[in-house]
Amino acid sequence: MLKILQISKFSTSTFSGQNVTISGGGMVGFAAACCLAKSPVLKDLSFTILEASKQRFYKLPENYGNRVVALSPTTKRLFESIGAWEHIQHGRFKEVKEMQVWEACTDSMISFQDSGYRGTLSYIVETGLVLSALEKALPANVEVKYESSVDRYELPHQEEDKVLIHFKDGSTMETDLLVGADGFNSLVRRSMQSCKYIDWNYDQISIVGTLGVSEADENFTAWQRFLPTGPIALLPLTESLSSLVWSTTRTEAKRLMNQSEEEFVHSVNHAFFDEGLKQSGPSSVVRELTPFLEQFIPSFLSESTRSFMQLPPSVTKVEGTKSAYPLALGHASSYADRRIVLVGDAAHRVHPLAGQGVNLGFNDVRILTEVLERNVLDGASLGSMLYLAEYEALSQRHNVPIMAAINSLYNLYTTNLQPLVTLRGIGLNLVNTVGPLKSFLIGRAS
Repeated sequence: MLKILQISKFSTSTFSGQNVTISGGGMVGFAAACCLAKSPVLKDLSFTILEASKQRFYKLPENYGNRVVALSPTTKRLFESIGAWEHIQHGRFKEVKEMQVWEACTDSMISFQDSGYRGTLSYIVETGLVLSALEKALPANVEVKYESSVDRYELPHQEEDKVLIHFKDGSTMETDLLVGADGFNSLVRRSMQSCKYIDWNYDQISIVGTLGVSEADENFTAWQRFLPTGPIALLPLTESLSSLVWSTTRTEAKRLMNQSEEEFVHSVNHAFFDEGLKQSGPSSVVRELTPFLEQFIPSFLSESTRSFMQLPPSVTKVEGTKSAYPLALGHASSYADRRIVLVGDAAHRVHPLAGQGVNLGFNDVRILTEVLERNVLDGASLGSMLYLAEYEALSQRHNVPIMAAINSLYNLYTTNLQPLVTLRGIGLNLVNTVGPLKSFLIGRAS
C-alpha cells in the first residue's frame, strides 16, 4: 500500500524536458527508441537517435536480401506491442515450425518437430525489413539525426551532471541518459573507463546468401548440420527459397566465396549430405550405447518423443549474391555507468549458430524499458545508477548463461577428439528422446 501511495502522488510530468539519446540507428537502437518513447510512463521525455549514416529509404526488393534474422516469439510480441510487427506483416516473413540439427561425425541428431511444442519456433525476416518496420513505428517524440558523426562522449563526474556529446563538426549536446546501441565496436562502451571488454576471435567467417531449393513442399523447417569446420544452416524463406548461414574457417570461406555458382551449389549440397566425415569408432559406440541408456529414461518422459532423421531439400541455385563477415565472441564487464547504458552488440556479441544474437539485444530493450519506468515512477533522477545497475544485473543474468551455452556448443562441435565426439553424440541422441527437455530448450530460446 505504501508503494502505491508513493507512486500515486508522483507526477511523471516532472521529467518533461529531460532527454534520452540513443547512439546507433540499427535494429536494436530503433527498437529502444520505440519501446521507451511509447511507454505511457516515459512519454513526457524527449528522445534522440544519433545515426552516422545517411537516411535510408527502404523499398521491399523483388528478390530477397542475403542478410536475415530469426526473430523469437518473445521478440515478435515485443514488436506487436510497439506497432512494428504490422509493417513486417505487410512485407514478408517465414515461420519456422520445425527444426532438425545433426552432426557430420556420428549419426546423432535432434528434431524439434514432435517435442510437444506446437507453436512457431522463430520468424525469418530480412534485416532491411526489420529496420524499416521499426523506423515506421517511431512515435513523434523521437528525433532521428542522420549523418551525426560523434567525436567523443564526456561522461559526468558527478551524479547530477549530464553526458556531454562532442561531434566532429565542433558542436555539442547534453543528454540525461545515453543509450549505447552502436554495435560491437561501440564508442559509447569505449568511453566507459570502468568497463572491460572480453573479445574472442573465433577465426571463422560466416557466409550468407539466398539459395533456391527443391523438394521443399511448404518449407517451414530450419536445418543445421555441425561440420568439423563449423555449422551450416538453411533457414526457410519461401516454398522454393532458403537463407544460408555457413560458418567455416577463413581459408575455406575464401575458397567458397571464389567459387562459381555451380561449384558453390555443389559445395553446399556436399556439406549437408556427405557421409564421409563420420568417425567409425564414435559412430559405432553411439549406435550401440544409445539404446542401452534409453532404457533408463522413464517412459512418461520419452513416450512419443523419438524423432527420426529427415533429409533437407537439395540446393539448386544461388539467388543473388553471397556475403561474408567475421565471427567473434564479445562481452562487456559492465552494461551501465553514470547516466550510460549499453544494449545489443555494444554489450554482447555471440556466434550465430543459435540465432540468438539480435534477440538478446531486443530483450535488453525490454528490460531497460521496465527499469526506467520504475525509475520515473519512484521519482528518482533519470538515469540514477541505482536503476541502471538493476538493468545491468537483470540483463547479464539473462544473457551470460545463453552466451556461455552457445560458446560451449561451438567448442564441443568443432573438436575432433574421439571421446568428446562420442559423448556429444550420445548426449544429443538422448536429449532427442526426452520431450519435456526439448520443450524446455525451445522455451529458453524463445
